[in-house]
Amino acid sequence: MRQGDTRLGLRDVCGREHRWDNARNLDRLKSSGPPPTLRSMKIVPTRRTDYGVRALINLAQNHPGGQAAPAIAKDMEIPVGFLRQVLQELGRGGLVNSQPGRSGGYSLAKEPADITLYDIIEALENPGEAPACALDGGPCHWDRACAIHWVWSAAKEAFTEKLQSATLAQIAADDLQLRAGKLPAPIGEQHR
Repeated sequence: MRQGDTRLGLRDVCGREHRWDNARNLDRLKSSGPPPTLRSMKIVPTRRTDYGVRALINLAQNHPGGQAAPAIAKDMEIPVGFLRQVLQELGRGGLVNSQPGRSGGYSLAKEPADITLYDIIEALENPGEAPACALDGGPCHWDRACAIHWVWSAAKEAFTEKLQSATLAQIAADDLQLRAGKLPAPIGEQHR
């Protein structure tokens, strides 16, 4: 993604747990609050992003020296053919290194603390696509904004900030804690 671009490779950009307090038009957002329909909206990563995150978690937790794609695929239950494509894209994005050959594999190109969820999405999704207008359909035209343009833009900015603050090191540590039963899983509205 380009500097200042808030488009994300996610199916939905807004959700009930959004940090509305980061919005530019704070007063309008506080007075109106999120519409009730947002309870049913879900923020779901694409399959490509899901597999990329899982592969990077595997490398961060278990294999700092590297791991072959078939082994990652088996550990994380990812189709190996699709995983290879995802790992190539992560390599082009500067997040993984690859070693060719029989004893080769993939390793993190940076420390897990230096890789954010935003970096992963940026590497895997197509930043060249114009964002769709929430009301009018088709590409968003900044010169003639729709009625909810300011709300959607503020929500996307807040969501982007959250993705930029979530590091692979934090995510991998939380995953280990959840699997060990030492970190409670979110419940109720927190989990949606």
